[in-house]
Amino acid sequence: MTLGTLAAMMVTDAVTGRPNPWRELFDPGRTKIVGGVWDYIKENKDYPYYLFRDRFAGTGGTSLRAIKRGTGEVMEVNKQPAAVYRGLDGRIIVRSAVCTHLGCYVHWNDTEWTWDCPCHGSRFKTDGEVLAGPAETPLVEIKPAEEPVPVKKPVRVRKK
Repeated sequence: MTLGTLAAMMVTDAVTGRPNPWRELFDPGRTKIVGGVWDYIKENKDYPYYLFRDRFAGTGGTSLRAIKRGTGEVMEVNKQPAAVYRGLDGRIIVRSAVCTHLGCYVHWNDTEWTWDCPCHGSRFKTDGEVLAGPAETPLVEIKPAEEPVPVKKPVRVRKK
């Protein structure tokens, strides 16, 4: 609503010939190549760091059984980085850990229960669906070579 009101004020000023303080700021023909490039570099300076750090550092564990209920971990599954989540019901969800935006590895956010990309802020649900961009496509599903066995709660047997 704010920009709609501002647009109406700018159109009114343009029709009546009055100067408008926001004309240059919202001019569609404005160009700011030098400042724009510098801003782009500042915004993306961490991207190479995360991209290469994750590749050289590798992933976490390799056992799907080590994942606790309600948590996620990036690990190697079928010789590729995978975002593995174990639901509260014990069911395992395995998706590619490579963000579909620009290829950084996602990391588990224990507070929000989401997969977050450190490079540009994309967020994914536990099943790999996009919560927030810039990524537009979900994390790719990975089928483990062997089906993970859900961890069952121990059953107590009463002795008489």
